[in-house]
Amino acid sequence: MKAKLINDDWVFFSQLPTFWENKMPYNAIEEGFKDVVYPIVNEDKKRGSFYYDDANDLCTYYVIDKTIEELAAEELEASKVVPNLNFKMQLAADGIYEADILQVINTLPEPTRTQAQISYKEANTFDLSNPFVGMVGQAFGKTQAEMNQIFINAKKMQL
Repeated sequence: MKAKLINDDWVFFSQLPTFWENKMPYNAIEEGFKDVVYPIVNEDKKRGSFYYDDANDLCTYYVIDKTIEELAAEELEASKVVPNLNFKMQLAADGIYEADILQVINTLPEPTRTQAQISYKEANTFDLSNPFVGMVGQAFGKTQAEMNQIFINAKKMQL
């Protein structure tokens, strides 16, 4: 990737143009094209604003720390779908046992009861946005934040 300062704005080029200002060939360095370097960032950093690094004669981005809120949102996003076993183990760790869940399911009218039983027993994964998960949370007095934490903990669980 290349960038060139044109009228006080950096313009990006995925590749150098074949000609520039009626010149072909032309010298990209003499015309002011700069390399764009993308810094490597880890999990708790992100790319910030773009800038020209005069000392190294290239364009790059500042590296800045992610906020606690950004890190929490990313953690939740990565935890929205968890394996069946992890979900059930985490529920048990939070005092919600299979027998209790099946008792709640048995209060549902048909055909919802059968669908919930099959879903609970046979699902490969559990999705935080699934209405069944919401019903489990509601039945056991869990807030959305508590359900989010159950999924985050289930995702981290090493089985």
